[in-house]
Amino acid sequence: MRIRFFLEPQPMRRLVSRVGASADVSVLEGAMGYYDGIGQTERASAYTVSQILEVPTLLVLSPKGMGCSAGALCQGFFAVSPPQFHSGHPFK
Repeated sequence: MRIRFFLEPQPMRRLVSRVGASADVSVLEGAMGYYDGIGQTERASAYTVSQILEVPTLLVLSPKGMGCSAGALCQGFFAVSPPQFHSGHPFK
């Protein structure tokens, strides 16, 4: 069985370009975790979509109760598969 992505890369690029053409800013929000896609893969994950669309990534973490561990958590995210277009990682 072949698992299909919601949109293939080229139609996804066209759709985002068309919908965002009149906007000053477009925000794409991921679901679940940054690398969590279909099954146990990155397919259809926020990471994959950001790479296909070549858009900046803004990872928001909630480090309640953490000190130095928050830095290690951020480093861990980018050690798995470094995003090419990382913008930052604010804490909430």
